[in-house]
Amino acid sequence: MESILLWSKSQMEQFEPVIRQVHVETLFDYMKRLFASTTQIEFIYDAPEGLMVLTDENYLRTIMQNLTSNAVKVLANQPGGYIHWLARCDQGEVVLVIRDNGPGISDGQLRALYQQDAVINGKTGLGLPSKNLDQPKSSI
Repeated sequence: MESILLWSKSQMEQFEPVIRQVHVETLFDYMKRLFASTTQIEFIYDAPEGLMVLTDENYLRTIMQNLTSNAVKVLANQPGGYIHWLARCDQGEVVLVIRDNGPGISDGQLRALYQQDAVINGKTGLGLPSKNLDQPKSSI
């Protein structure tokens, strides 16, 4: 496994993004197929018809997949869980928003995200504990 990760890293160092217009609907269709077997969570996708974003499709898919996977993990045992992807145009810029009804993080943990000396932990993200918190949540 370590060899594969090292090889992958070496490939990414020489990777150049390919920027082009991508239909947001295409991105959402990819997510629908990818998470089709996750039936205990409701997925909602909202985008104006024909909305396009200028991006590297593979980069953006990977980011969306990671954000959605994180939300799925948090909602795994929560009845009535939902994940909502929203795309909109705001002052000429395409904005993608993901929201869920998971427990969220505390204000202290949120502040830690903006500190330069935050501990990075590959297993739980930016040094945040991977337990349920009864704290107010923040949207991404």
